[in-house]
Amino acid sequence: MTLAEKITLLRRQRGWSQEDLAERMGVSRQSVSKWESAQSIPDINRILELSRIFEVSTDYLLKNEANLSTESAAPASEPADEKPAARRLSCADAEQYLDAVKRESTMNGIGAAMCVLSPIPLIVCAEMPLGAAFGMAALLILIAAAVVLFIVSESAMKPYERYKNEPIVLDRAAESYVREIQAQNRPGHTLRIACGTVLCILGALPMILCGILDCSDQIMQLTVGLLLAIVAFAVWLFVTAGVRGGGYDLLLQEGEYTPARKKFRYFEDIYWPIVTAIYLAWSFLTMDWHITWIIWPVAGCLSSVLSAILKRNGGGDS
Repeated sequence: MTLAEKITLLRRQRGWSQEDLAERMGVSRQSVSKWESAQSIPDINRILELSRIFEVSTDYLLKNEANLSTESAAPASEPADEKPAARRLSCADAEQYLDAVKRESTMNGIGAAMCVLSPIPLIVCAEMPLGAAFGMAALLILIAAAVVLFIVSESAMKPYERYKNEPIVLDRAAESYVREIQAQNRPGHTLRIACGTVLCILGALPMILCGILDCSDQIMQLTVGLLLAIVAFAVWLFVTAGVRGGGYDLLLQEGEYTPARKKFRYFEDIYWPIVTAIYLAWSFLTMDWHITWIIWPVAGCLSSVLSAILKRNGGGDS
C-alpha cells in the first residue's frame, strides 16, 4: 500500500473530507488531493503531522509494504477489530458498478414516469363511451409495468448491496476514473435538475391559459394530460440524475455514503419508492390526478436540497 493510499484510507476511516484533513494540517484541499492521487509527496514535517493526526507511526506511513494491515492504521485508543477492513475496488469493478447504476437509473426513471403518465388515458377518455373503463385499465397496466421495472431494477442491484453495507476504497486508477467520469457528467446532472424544475414550473401554463380563456372541458382535459406528460419527463430527469449521482457518491464514499453519515446511506434507496407510494395513495384515495402531480416537482427539488445538505454535513468534497 502506497503513502497516497494510506492517507486516503486513514482519512476515510475517520469520516473526514479532504477539506477536513486540509484544515487540520493547515494546507489547501488541493494539496491533500495531490497527496492522495500521488501527484506530490508531503515533506517530512507534513509526514510527522500526519502521523500525529492519524495516531499512527511514521514507519507505517513511509514503508511501502503490501502486507501492512489496515488494523495497524487504526487509532491506538480504539480496538482494531471495531473497524472492518475496507473492500478494495479496481477500475473494472468501478466501471461495472457505474454501468449497473446507469441501467438502474433508467429503469427507475421510466417506472416513475409511467406512474405519472398512468392517469392520462383516464382523464382524456373520461367523456367517451367506455372511456372510464379503458382509462382505468390503461392506468392499472402502466402502474403494473412500473412496479415490474422497480422490482427488476432492485434485483439487478442486489450483487452490489455489499458496497453499501461495507467500507470500500478505490485503488488509485479506479478513483481517478470515477472522478473523471463524475466531472464529465456533472454539467449533465445539473442540466437535468434545472430542466426538470423549469418543466414542472412551466408545465402548468397551458392549463392556466385554458382557464383564462374559458376553454371547453374537453380542451381542459387535454391540457391536464399534457401537463402530466411534461411532469413525467421532468420526473425521469430527476430520478436519473439522483440515482447516478448517488452511484458516484457511493464509490467515492462521499455525501450520504461517508462513514460519518451511515444513517443516511439508504436515502436514495427509499426516497423515490416512498414518493411513488404517497403519489399513488393520494391519487387513488382522492382521484384528483390533476392535482396530485404536484408531488413530483416538489419531491425532485426536495431531493436535490436534501442531497446537498447531506453532502455538506457529511463532507461531500472528498
